[in-house]
Amino acid sequence: MSNKYPYQNGSRNTEINRERQRYCHTSEFHNKHLIREAQELSQKRINAFKAANPERYAEILAKRDSVNGSGGAVATPIAGSLTLEEGTLGTAGAGALALGAGLLAVGMGAAAVTNNTLLKDDETLDADERASRSVGRKMSYVGGIGGAVGTLGAVSASGAVAGLSTAGITSGVSAIGTLIGGGVLSGSIIVVALPAVAATGVGYGIYKACQWFRSGKSNTKLIIA
Repeated sequence: MSNKYPYQNGSRNTEINRERQRYCHTSEFHNKHLIREAQELSQKRINAFKAANPERYAEILAKRDSVNGSGGAVATPIAGSLTLEEGTLGTAGAGALALGAGLLAVGMGAAAVTNNTLLKDDETLDADERASRSVGRKMSYVGGIGGAVGTLGAVSASGAVAGLSTAGITSGVSAIGTLIGGGVLSGSIIVVALPAVAATGVGYGIYKACQWFRSGKSNTKLIIA
């Protein structure tokens, strides 16, 4: 008795699995229930992304439309674009953490150098000078922290791509570099230098202000005496 169904048993199951795999990876997948569920989930994700990143959503739409109308090019679905975009946005936290830690290390390092050179304590100095230097040493660390935070904010806000994703950091650094007619390299130098300049400038500036204030008080005492 001949077999009426050539794909019975294991052979038939194998063929069914192959078809399922093929359908799942191509537009031929036709299970209406699963398609509808997938579309609903995709639309929810798109709506959430649009609400959180309206400008970036508009850029993705414009890019997709330009590809779709480019004459024979394969259309790029908005959901696929968002998948890539969300992956980029997911690196924002790591990028911000790495950049912030690096800038903070530069600021603290510059403060330590300043405190051990320009503002170094010396027991042979008078009390007013030592007190002024002590205040300056403390403020140099404040300047280093403030410089790191300020630089991080400048990088985030300066670029064509806002934020601290990889693209955002690169764009921001490049935009800062254009201030002196350069690009990413010039921007990197400026970004690294800012926390160090802030640490030294704030620390030494406060020291000189205290020095001037204390010398003025001393001169007033001499005049009164």
